[in-house]
Amino acid sequence: MYSRTLEEPFFQDPFSPGKQYLDKLEELYETGIQLAGEKLSLFLMENTETELTGFFSLPFSSLLYQLQHGMVKKTGVHSRINGEVRGELYLCLTMENAVTIINRGLKRRKKTLPITSFEESFLSEIANILINTLWSVLQKEITIGWRLTPPVFVPDILKSLRLAGKIYTPDRRALFAEIGSNRPEFLMELIFIPVEHSWDPFLENLIEINRS
Repeated sequence: MYSRTLEEPFFQDPFSPGKQYLDKLEELYETGIQLAGEKLSLFLMENTETELTGFFSLPFSSLLYQLQHGMVKKTGVHSRINGEVRGELYLCLTMENAVTIINRGLKRRKKTLPITSFEESFLSEIANILINTLWSVLQKEITIGWRLTPPVFVPDILKSLRLAGKIYTPDRRALFAEIGSNRPEFLMELIFIPVEHSWDPFLENLIEINRS
């Protein structure tokens, strides 16, 4: 297993959703992220293994705190999920890793900043493959109506989340998934901030299906 990028004890929160919910979601995330690696390998024409190396539920305020005190500025891609389940999705990575992915994916030796709109679309397609694969795995487990907005490049994830925080209460739950890889540039984090009144029924139905 690839190493974790954050300290797990920071996320031990007594107000997390029940363990049964998180255990099942973690299982589905593991399947989805591993399958996404296989699809990325085909897209990039290069072996790309991905796996879940950390999975946490934490308040939105704690998420911001962690990002604010991180040693490296994160860039990434944003998408919105709508339908029976709604919320915000952020795929985060360092600018250095983003540039490396662009160089290797476009078969170039060196890329200089800033990132062009074409290169942004390339990163957005990486996120599109990963996020769509993950949600397709969830869809197989429980039938839900959902659709994703086209992923959009975000130069500064923390700034974007601070703006989003204006509409979220500090105790709004977020799911934080760490993604490990055999390729160091594919060390990423996937953040999901659900709309609670749509998320809670989804969790309850998910557990009920697995009981039957």
